[in-house]
Amino acid sequence: MAGFLSRCTIFPAYMRAISLTAVLFASLILTSCHSRELRIMPLGASFTAGLTVTPNGTELFEGGYRRYLETSLEGLFQTPGLDFDFVGSQEDPATASLKRKHHEGHPGWRIEDIDQKQAEWVSTYKPDAILLLVGTNDILKNDHLEEAPNRLDQLVGHLVNSKQVQWVFVSSLLPLADPALDAEVQAFDAAIEQKVLARQAQGQSVVWVDMYHDAGVKIEELGDGIHPNAEGYEKMAPVWYRAIARTLTQAEE
Repeated sequence: MAGFLSRCTIFPAYMRAISLTAVLFASLILTSCHSRELRIMPLGASFTAGLTVTPNGTELFEGGYRRYLETSLEGLFQTPGLDFDFVGSQEDPATASLKRKHHEGHPGWRIEDIDQKQAEWVSTYKPDAILLLVGTNDILKNDHLEEAPNRLDQLVGHLVNSKQVQWVFVSSLLPLADPALDAEVQAFDAAIEQKVLARQAQGQSVVWVDMYHDAGVKIEELGDGIHPNAEGYEKMAPVWYRAIARTLTQAEE
């Protein structure tokens, strides 16, 4: 994706004084020497939508990990003229405490459901980066699990081959409280990690995000045994953040 970063190679003099991180983001979102937003599409199912389930079974949508990731990313976009946005056809309720409420989180959707719509969403919302977390519903619905990693790899391939998308961040699934289902999650994650690493070896801009291990979401932080509570979602945000920052740094080297 160096071509995207090098579309504008002349930067205003004031940028020389700002931090390395800010320069990286500046180089990312300056296109033809005109600033614009870095467009990030959170893509997936209920984890992306930010679903939490209270002890009495009430379903709430309060932004999930995006709420905390937004705050972290805002710290990087402090130079005038630089910004980012979350994009997608879905929108959080007005009560959700985040500014950028759009996303492509579709509760209950499986990998193939997302794959059938991804081209339309990419064409419409033109994301630069995609945060992909999908596959839990395939496991919960026991949907031909032996083929699930191939289905996700196919989805990743479609996103990578888009002329619009510059980076695809592929997250592992989160733990599940049911031990048998969690074993399926771990097997799925292991297979997907290998497929992502294979694409990386081919020079594709795909990034593996090990949410299962690095976020450290505990079983007791899954309100219904599946969906994280606020504490669980808060743990997810730094994992996305580090993956984004590390990728941009490497792209600039």
